[in-house]
Amino acid sequence: MSKESKESKTSQERKLTLQELGITVELEMISPEDAIAALSAVPEFQRKVAKTHVEKIAKAVRTDNWKFNGATIVYDKLGNLIDGQHRLQAIAISAKTVPSLVVRGIDTDIKVFETIDDAKARRVQDFLHVKNGATVGGVARLYHQLLHKQWPPVNLAGGGAKFAIPTVELVELVKPHLEYLSNLSAEFYAAGRFLNQPSFVTFLAFYFGRIYTVEHLEQKVAEFFAKCADGANLDSNDPAFALRKRYFTYKSENVEITRTAKQALILKALNHYLDDNKIQMVRWESGREPFPVLRGYKEN
Repeated sequence: MSKESKESKTSQERKLTLQELGITVELEMISPEDAIAALSAVPEFQRKVAKTHVEKIAKAVRTDNWKFNGATIVYDKLGNLIDGQHRLQAIAISAKTVPSLVVRGIDTDIKVFETIDDAKARRVQDFLHVKNGATVGGVARLYHQLLHKQWPPVNLAGGGAKFAIPTVELVELVKPHLEYLSNLSAEFYAAGRFLNQPSFVTFLAFYFGRIYTVEHLEQKVAEFFAKCADGANLDSNDPAFALRKRYFTYKSENVEITRTAKQALILKALNHYLDDNKIQMVRWESGREPFPVLRGYKEN
């Protein structure tokens, strides 16, 4: 017997069928009623449901952006639901029936459950295929919020976010602007790094370059952020100088400020610059004053 034949035979002998393991895999059409019934089999060791993640999936289902991708809903040998509760919750509230592979008969050992979903999380930038993808992905979220009247911006990465945006929507939204946004993120990299808000800085450049296109504003925005990045030969009454001074003050005093506060300071100083105002100080306090106006944006 040849070496190849021996290796082939050995390989075949090693294979176990799903039937031998007591496992079934079937493609099922899961209705909201099916999902509700399935959720009654959630074991105590399951993780808590993340409502924002459920709503993110449900929105994809409602808008026909749900795609059959081979992902499975998994039950153990006792009928416990050990993977898929977020998808089932989303189907339950979406009022739509969707296809999914359903696996039944997995080992009941809790250690099996602990291995589920241990893969690297998929992020928006993983689908953009451009330089500075993380920055462009952040711009996509800000742009989406603007278009859906969810402005001022909120943190969508967690920490109390009230809603989540399906990744497919973000990718489709910025796809026509990918090259432009990638170039912008490189152009404003230094300012974004200094201000610790690369996506917000790039978004403002994008906004004044492609959305609110008023003569000379795009150039003034570029000038402002160039000054923020460089800091050389600035007049003490320049808003860019005031913003840099505020950042240096916080740093010297070891003061941590929120993302919202950083964005508000940046936009407030920028507005002064666009209006040719002379200021020596820029401040913003949450709860005491509204988020600075983004000119050209109307809430209704």
